[in-house]
Amino acid sequence: MLSNVLSSDTKQLIEAEIMLFVMEAEGRAREVLTKHMDELHRLASALIEHETLTQEEIVDAIQNKSIRK
Repeated sequence: MLSNVLSSDTKQLIEAEIMLFVMEAEGRAREVLTKHMDELHRLASALIEHETLTQEEIVDAIQNKSIRK
């Protein structure tokens, strides 16, 4: 197993790098969700109302167009 071969310092360095990647990805995800909050809420409302949506209906919901079912 690879973890038995790595030194403690190397393991800590790897863990720190992974943590950095995860934190950066979380930050980017928060930025995208915050920037597109209105679209997210429109989509959520459409899903609550209709339960399932086609790709076209998802696009319509995001663009604030009515969904015909």
